[in-house]
Amino acid sequence: MELTKGPALASLGGLLLSVLVLIWLFASPTIPQPPGLQQNVTAAKTAPPVFVPPSLEALKTVKWSPQRVVSGFDVLREIQAPRPAPLPEDEALRLRNTDPQSNARIAAAVGRLPRSDEEVDWDATYFRYLPSDVRTFNYIFYSSRYEGEVLPLVYAGLFGFDSNLVPLAGAETVSEWSTSEDRMMDRVVLRDDITWSDGKPFTAHDVEFSFRTIMSPDVRCPAVKNGADKLKMVKAYDARTVVYFHKEPLVTNVFNLNFPIMPKHVYEPTLARDPTMQASEEHIRLSENPVTSGQYRLVSWKKGQEIIFERRPEWYERHGKRIRPKPHFKRIHFRIIADRAAAFLAFRSGEIDEYELTPDHWALQTNGDDFHARATKVWGTEWSLYWIGWNQRPIPDAPYFKDRRVREAMAIAFPYSEFIEKITYALYQPATGIFHTDSWMADPALQPFRQDLPRAAKLLAEAGWADTDGDNILDRMENGQKVPFRFSFLIPAGNPLYGNIASLQKRDLEKLGVVCEVKEMDFTTVQALAREHRFHAICFGFGTGADPDTVRNILGTKAYEEGRNFTGYSNPKVDDLLEKGQKEFDPARRAAIYREVDRIVATDLPFSFVCFRPTLAALSKDVRGYNFSPRGPYGFTPGVGAVWKKKS
Repeated sequence: MELTKGPALASLGGLLLSVLVLIWLFASPTIPQPPGLQQNVTAAKTAPPVFVPPSLEALKTVKWSPQRVVSGFDVLREIQAPRPAPLPEDEALRLRNTDPQSNARIAAAVGRLPRSDEEVDWDATYFRYLPSDVRTFNYIFYSSRYEGEVLPLVYAGLFGFDSNLVPLAGAETVSEWSTSEDRMMDRVVLRDDITWSDGKPFTAHDVEFSFRTIMSPDVRCPAVKNGADKLKMVKAYDARTVVYFHKEPLVTNVFNLNFPIMPKHVYEPTLARDPTMQASEEHIRLSENPVTSGQYRLVSWKKGQEIIFERRPEWYERHGKRIRPKPHFKRIHFRIIADRAAAFLAFRSGEIDEYELTPDHWALQTNGDDFHARATKVWGTEWSLYWIGWNQRPIPDAPYFKDRRVREAMAIAFPYSEFIEKITYALYQPATGIFHTDSWMADPALQPFRQDLPRAAKLLAEAGWADTDGDNILDRMENGQKVPFRFSFLIPAGNPLYGNIASLQKRDLEKLGVVCEVKEMDFTTVQALAREHRFHAICFGFGTGADPDTVRNILGTKAYEEGRNFTGYSNPKVDDLLEKGQKEFDPARRAAIYREVDRIVATDLPFSFVCFRPTLAALSKDVRGYNFSPRGPYGFTPGVGAVWKKKS
């Protein structure tokens, strides 16, 4: 059901007139019906009934099952409790990270939470590194990893998941959460002490308004709409009680609740003037100076240079009493540095407190006394995949990758062993498919890809590519014209791993008579071209969602127009399996579904799966509370909220 922004009731007189006109049209044998009228009337007769939500009184008769409402800090303490007692911190941080044992000891030291408030430097600033700027501070339009790291600092959320990706409702914002016995409804009671940065209360009406805005056809927000579109309705029954109505009982329903929440009192009047939420000057202003609800407020944003946030006292204190955990940092200061080498130098000089190391930094440039004088390094498993995507929807000059044989040739032309051993120093893990090999949904029978140039040449010949004119470049006739196999390979600038992948692919394709022209552009441009499908081949990375259903937005046929199916991949069998995966509650049978998806996609090869990247972190020695998850150190609850600086 499409939800409108307000009632659209006709006047009684207008309604009666419409009925009389229709009776007259159908009763008159001499006046023909307008084209399409009969079809429209038939469609109206078969349209699904309008959903009318139950009353609050009726909801009291529903059998509800209480769900997990907990502070992420308490969950993290529970996870850390069974671990062996760590070494004394000074001793652990003197270690050189050379093996799994030393890594475990360093991780225990830098990961611990404060034992008391007296340990914490409450006036500290956390200087963080951001490889690329955000596009907006309107959370509804977030679409990149970087916005996913920045925006949760300033917007309160209701739901999350722990470092094991188990869902929860945050006790900082939610007082009750329950699910109906038929799994068709989730009821949430909000805390009454959350405010927006302009002082207005944060209410259930904001939640309902945000859902209606996200689902508006005028608002293009594919990353956020994916998941929210599985909800039938979200209704605020009062300022604190909100009920989510699902279209069907799905195991993934819990994840569909977690969409961004925007202030109704700010955006309801502006949407009336600009339904797209992007075109008007006032929306542009709000996207740069937002009204927010989270732990921090935006102090300044110098585009391409820095973003600075400051702790909001009203988040954690009321009338002089602590109502929530106090954010550990007075300020969080992001430095935006596109060039990785420059960012590493900024870390070495103490300008930033954390940095994601490249393999050569880890292996070659972080072993000396100068590095360990002020820093340490630690690694953890992360389910982030590097891949090469092949555009399968031929644009006028790109007839290359629609044929599966060509995609397989591209995949087995890549020198995987050389890349893993020489470029990543065996720190990265070879990929077998779209799911990380440590995950429950990966097919354990799949093997890493290996280079096979003779077979690649054979596959290209079978697909009709041959050097017909002796210029050492394969060609093929397309629509009566000879087309050389010469394609562009788009990569984001600043990350040497993308450059290494592209140069190795280019080098070895030349041995087969295929010309690969590498084009390096800034991340924002690459992202835009990917969304618009304006590329031949592209190199990118995917982080994991909290559930394998999120690959529907990457692999699903419907995700080509509105999602992140950049390559135009379409397989009805995969579409069907992804639908089944949402509906299967038995863990073993659900795992079997996604393992089949893994197998099919590894055969269809819309991507060449290159490797999985772990988190390779460099940290200032006074940083604590830094922990790992499949989604990285900040992609879970409490994530960056757990990080603190030790008082010197």
